[in-house]
Amino acid sequence: MSLKKVLRVLLRGIAVVVVFLLTFILLLIVIIVAVERIDMYCFRLGHGARVTAVAFSPDGRTLASASADRQLRLWRAATGRGYRSLEGHKDSVTSVAFSPDAERLASGAGPQDRSLRLWRVADGSLERTFAGFTNAVRAVAFSPDGLTLASAGGALDNNIRLWRVADGTLLRVLAGHEGFVTALSFSPTGPLLASASEDRTLKVWHPADGTLVWATRTNSWLDGILYEQSEYVLLGLNLLFSVLVVIGIFRLGRRLLRWGKTRPRAAPTS
Repeated sequence: MSLKKVLRVLLRGIAVVVVFLLTFILLLIVIIVAVERIDMYCFRLGHGARVTAVAFSPDGRTLASASADRQLRLWRAATGRGYRSLEGHKDSVTSVAFSPDAERLASGAGPQDRSLRLWRVADGSLERTFAGFTNAVRAVAFSPDGLTLASAGGALDNNIRLWRVADGTLLRVLAGHEGFVTALSFSPTGPLLASASEDRTLKVWHPADGTLVWATRTNSWLDGILYEQSEYVLLGLNLLFSVLVVIGIFRLGRRLLRWGKTRPRAAPTS
């Protein structure tokens, strides 16, 4: 092969790489601009800062949004109109979850607040404040029967707390993660609670007695998990691409992504 042909092939290869890199950079710019515009749109809707968490009510009629402006807002899903603002947190609201009957809303806040609050959706009144946290409340989740509320703290507080919704009693503390807990999810059909952590582990607990049922290590920490029977759907991996991962999984419907090579052993049935 002549020198000219070698140079021609080399130049073509370089051109392909350059086009690929430019396309990738353009895609990143589009994603960043889109995310910024979504954030600005939420600002126009009423929030004065970035939106940190959202949750649909189980009946699909209401959307709750949490923000760094220390507020929670309720929106009618059918029209997209906000109809109520819940105020009282002293720091960014970092997590939010509806009760199974859609009558209550739980919210956790940042390190300057360090509290978990329970609100009545019907009138927006504060029903109860759960205290005793040493840092932000990063994740909250209701049990399927609505009787138990799980919460997880931020840095330096790697525990999961289980509360009785009726009177705010602390039922149990689940310890075992070596990093702050990033996500919680109850099994919809059984008595199991899944937790993901900054320590790159995924654990499954039996809330009734605090038993660790199953654990595995993940390739990266998870920003969100959705418990489905004995499987997991991962909602996000990092801040930059979490939106893409969430949308992709949503479009794939019930297709599941598995982490780890081990299978959970049979869980207690009571």
